[in-house]
Amino acid sequence: MTAEAPTLLPFRILIMGTPAAGKSWLARRIGSHFEIPCLELDSAYFTSNWTPKLAEDWRAVVDQVLSTERWIIDGNHVDSARSRMSRAQLLVVYDRHPLLCLMSYWLRIMRLMVVQVDEVPDYAKTADGRRRPAHMPLRFSGSIVRFRSRVVPKILELASKEDLAVLVIRNRRQAQALTSNSFFSEP
Repeated sequence: MTAEAPTLLPFRILIMGTPAAGKSWLARRIGSHFEIPCLELDSAYFTSNWTPKLAEDWRAVVDQVLSTERWIIDGNHVDSARSRMSRAQLLVVYDRHPLLCLMSYWLRIMRLMVVQVDEVPDYAKTADGRRRPAHMPLRFSGSIVRFRSRVVPKILELASKEDLAVLVIRNRRQAQALTSNSFFSEP
């Protein structure tokens, strides 16, 4: 880990990082452990069939969450990162190896093809309720491979401009440690 462990539990946490690293899993795990509500940005950004919501609708959802005192927001959407970083107390960058993320991404697509339709996120369905677990999967696979070299430095640069505490984690063991009682101490 590249940052010192905070001594107090932050109540406003951003989780960004490589696509398919496990950001949503980590957010739900921390949120459940410390009873902090979570917002998955993809769920807030997309409607059915991977269609982006209107910009004002998307920003309204994010702004509403940002106005509260306790939240975990997971997802990248770098275009709105600055507003999220300005309210956050901690940025966790999940920089898992791109090949592991690529494998996770394709396994997720396969899982979404076999689970019950009601377990598929709304944005991964067509308007008539059929599954569409990926939008341009080969192009997205390329963005996973390039994310570490192209996007992570931009995220870290933005965080430094906001003077935001940053914790970089690279594997599941480090991610799981974030929910241990010894990592954060409640105020």
